[in-house]
Amino acid sequence: VRLTWQVDGVKEVINEIQINDQAGIWNYTRDVWISTQIRSRLILEKGVRSINFSILTVNQVVYVMGIAQNQLELDKVTHIASTTNYVQRVVSYARLKDDPRRGYNR
Repeated sequence: VRLTWQVDGVKEVINEIQINDQAGIWNYTRDVWISTQIRSRLILEKGVRSINFSILTVNQVVYVMGIAQNQLELDKVTHIASTTNYVQRVVSYARLKDDPRRGYNR
């Protein structure tokens, strides 16, 4: 984290490091399955630009990152993630396209 902050232009560092003994092929396989299910549902969801979102699942916790066009789209994405089988929690780092933290508005 300290090294990341030293890079010119870095405005935010998110540290979600997890330390536990749940590693294993079964957990990894389930996490990949969860992410795949969410991505598939996002592609089919009307009003969601799935290309604008990254989905990462670690130990059944889904991390959503990306840029939402509006609050409705973001709500759809987080709802889809939270209602997918085996998901324990959803952590969203997605932002709205006009969020001032992005540094500029388009």
